[in-house]
Amino acid sequence: LIPFLSSEDTLQGLLYDNVFLSDNTLYGLNEGLKITPLKNEKLQTQMNHLSDAFITLKQSASVNLMPDSLYFNALDYEVLLDTLMSKKRVRNEYLKIMDKKPVENIPHTIDLTFTQPEVPLDEVYVVFELVNDKDQIVSWQNFGIPTDKNDFSIIIQMNEQKQDSLLYMQLYIWNEAPLPYSFERLRTTLYARKNPLNNNR
Repeated sequence: LIPFLSSEDTLQGLLYDNVFLSDNTLYGLNEGLKITPLKNEKLQTQMNHLSDAFITLKQSASVNLMPDSLYFNALDYEVLLDTLMSKKRVRNEYLKIMDKKPVENIPHTIDLTFTQPEVPLDEVYVVFELVNDKDQIVSWQNFGIPTDKNDFSIIIQMNEQKQDSLLYMQLYIWNEAPLPYSFERLRTTLYARKNPLNNNR
């Protein structure tokens, strides 16, 4: 979900899953970032709902700290996993965060944060893998943990795959050295939209 704000901080447009809403007009985002008008009443209603929810959340966040539950409920997300790992010092090459969690073949988001990373070298990575039921990797990403930051935060997007209805998520820290490293309060939140946008045109 990507909002577009004006210089006056008002919502000008909303992009989600290759669908763009601006001035109450719906567009499809094609290859090369070209937009074409869409006529789809159900999709229009869903995008209007997202727009209204974002405005409500923005107003709430400008006054108070917004609880996670308000954010997820307003944007119609279902939280599938929310874990917290306390302070840890690690010497092993691998530290599992999420091990072969079965997921539907729909878009998912992972928010991962931790504080006070102490990494001796630029050789410690957060690794995301998506595997099928034959244990073949169908998608992966890695994220280096910098040595000079007090906090670490990443957002990982799992897009819908063209094949394989049964998928498993794996998330771990890979210590290539492996020299000891440490962190505090590693939080992992996995969520997906309860009713994914139906982008049939």
